[in-house]
Amino acid sequence: MNQELFRNQTATPVAAEIQNLLLDVRLARGLIMLLDSTNVMLHLRAGLLARARYWQRPTAAVPFDVPLATVEAQNASRD
Repeated sequence: MNQELFRNQTATPVAAEIQNLLLDVRLARGLIMLLDSTNVMLHLRAGLLARARYWQRPTAAVPFDVPLATVEAQNASRD
């Protein structure tokens, strides 16, 4: 498969808007929502945490202990 498809991040802003819409709909209904996202940008994490606070829902983070060399190699392959 073409690796460029996996590195293309142009849909990210639209995908984030859709994610937030779905998040609000589920949280408004009192449903559980699990997001699988790195959210490496502080403002994106802050927005998600703010939504959880607004809907009075708990949050949790699952960190992954990945060797720095692995992360650097993955990032080097991205645009």
